[in-house]
Amino acid sequence: MDMEISEVLSLTYQLKQLLETDARVQSLAQIEYELDQDMEVLKLSATMHRYADAYAASFDTESLRSLAQQQLHKAKYELESHPLVRRYYELYRPVRELFDLIQTELFSPFNLHICGEDH
Repeated sequence: MDMEISEVLSLTYQLKQLLETDARVQSLAQIEYELDQDMEVLKLSATMHRYADAYAASFDTESLRSLAQQQLHKAKYELESHPLVRRYYELYRPVRELFDLIQTELFSPFNLHICGEDH
């Protein structure tokens, strides 16, 4: 059964449409929108990124690196503790599992295996 590329693209587009109407994907899109609109989350995220940049640039001295690491850890914890961010992670998990399943089902037959591997 030889499929034309147009058929493959059409089926791919159909899958995309099905995924866009999936309740899990829609819920995740909604919480992403809410995250992008929430000023507290945006501030926490900017703070975390600022400390991540400082940490990446702090490898000159051990004391600077340690302080930057502590600041980054605290900022990351504060961001991930925010109720909207926690809700995002709850909604992200099932979508990620769905996408992983699709990835496995669609592409595992095409994965290359090295002789002697047990797959």
